Amino acid sequence: MNPFIIKPCAHGRGLFAARLIKEGEIITKFRGKKINYSGVLRKRLIDNPLQIGPDTYVDIRPPAVIANHSCDPNAGITNDDTLIAVRDIPSGEEICYDYSTTMDAETEVTFRCDCGQKCRHEVLGFEHLPPDTQKRYLKLGIVQRYLVK
Repeated sequence: MNPFIIKPCAHGRGLFAARLIKEGEIITKFRGKKINYSGVLRKRLIDNPLQIGPDTYVDIRPPAVIANHSCDPNAGITNDDTLIAVRDIPSGEEICYDYSTTMDAETEVTFRCDCGQKCRHEVLGFEHLPPDTQKRYLKLGIVQRYLVK
């Protein structure tokens, strides 16, 4: 049984904890067809691709595609495809990860943000995160492997 449910939220739909999700627990996997950046642009997937390499993306499918961004996330991606809790997530709380942990500075796609949670107001590549945030995410192991290299 999934540890989450899908509900309406300020961003359309989101993943919400169906029960207490413990720190380190797997929430879901990111699955989909692998495509390159030109494929992302051709398919107009600007809001949906998960970057897993310099020019490699996953056209993510539900339910993972429904996970929203937060500048102060309670979840993160390990092993390029596994969403885990980075702290205990109480029942009913929206499950969010920081999209910047998957994007490099060369990515032309940026997002405006108004998450209200230590909000940076713009989602940019990992290299643009404050150094203390980068270190925290690296320590948690929630940065895409191609960005760590």
